[in-house]
Amino acid sequence: MKAGKLVKRAASILLFFLIMAVSAFAQFPDPTGYVNDFAGVLDSSSRKEMEQFISALQRETGAEIAVVTVKSLQPYDSVEEYAVDMAETWDIGEEGKDNGILILLAMEERKFRIEVGYGLQGIIPDGLAG
Repeated sequence: MKAGKLVKRAASILLFFLIMAVSAFAQFPDPTGYVNDFAGVLDSSSRKEMEQFISALQRETGAEIAVVTVKSLQPYDSVEEYAVDMAETWDIGEEGKDNGILILLAMEERKFRIEVGYGLQGIIPDGLAG
């Protein structure tokens, strides 16, 4: 294969992966509060109660919790990847403290994930969160 064709092919592959990465990050809607029911499965009373609890917890501890329901994980293959990307995109927790928790529920796949920031690993280790 000639060098020119090789460069064009490499550029095409790189462009494809860049588009995939941008579309993965672009898929997350903006958070609407502590409780984000994008799947529409929570009643207003439950949502309000969770919002109040999380707000009080944040005032007392500084830790921030985001509860998120989604219809599907697509285009992601795993709940772990989706949760990590969402937590990083939303930047849950206080800046510099990494003290956020994401509780993600994917309805179609019937999967959930609790993603804990490094600043809370001593209090909520992976074994406990899992």
